[in-house]
Amino acid sequence: SVIKHRMDLGTLRSMLENGEMNMSVAEFSRNMNLIFSNAMTYNSKGSQIYNMAQALKAAFKKVTKKKEKKKNREKDERKVNRKRKDNIRIVKQIY
Repeated sequence: SVIKHRMDLGTLRSMLENGEMNMSVAEFSRNMNLIFSNAMTYNSKGSQIYNMAQALKAAFKKVTKKKEKKKNREKDERKVNRKRKDNIRIVKQIY
C-alpha cells in the first residue's frame, strides 16, 4: 500500500520539540489520526502493528471526545455565569 501523506510519531515529536510547527489542537488531532491511518494502511490487517494502531486510534478518539465535552461544558458555564452577572447588574440598576 502506498502512503500519500507521510507522518509518524517520531516526526511529530521532533516537529513539536523543535518548534517547527505551531499547530492547533485540530491540526495535532489530524496528524495523530494520519499516523494511525498510515500504520493501518501500511501493515496487514490483523498484524500486531495494525492492531496497536487501531487500539491507539480508538483510545485517542475517546480522550479527545472527553476533552471536547469538558471544553464545551466549561464554555456553557462561562456563558451562564456571564448572563447571571448581567441580570444581577440590571437588577441593581433598577433598585
